Amino acid sequence: MGQIDPLAPTTHQQHDFNSGIAPSGLLWTVRLPDDRVEVDADDLDDGASMRVKELSVGDYGTLANSLFTHTYPPEAAVVSLVLRWTGNTGPTSATDAGTNRFNFKGIFTHATLSWSAIVPSMNFAFRSDPARTSHETFAELVTEQNGVFFGTKEDQD
Repeated sequence: MGQIDPLAPTTHQQHDFNSGIAPSGLLWTVRLPDDRVEVDADDLDDGASMRVKELSVGDYGTLANSLFTHTYPPEAAVVSLVLRWTGNTGPTSATDAGTNRFNFKGIFTHATLSWSAIVPSMNFAFRSDPARTSHETFAELVTEQNGVFFGTKEDQD
């Protein structure tokens, strides 16, 4: 069958859930409100979990509409997810003191994810298969510093 071009006008994609593009150009990134997220990361040496409950996002329909065409506005949607990292398969770290200015340190690990989405105006709901059926190609659990925090005392804590 070959690759599918998600930007092609003939795509069969019907939903594209994301937080939109900020005026600064930052995309697909949102601060998780405290009342919508639970994190258990007391001991990063052996794993962590994050549960996001009913996060408001937009359903842009297609990736092309989300990024480029804006042919129609997004429908109000709500997504929830449970992400778990387990096990320690080895250390990982990287630093770029040049243009990108970041460093991170952590572990390679395993991860599972389950998620759901609801678009009330379209009477649409989706629930993934259970997390235990997912399998990752790659997973890391790290602490990272970048931007104004790179190279400061805060990046050592």
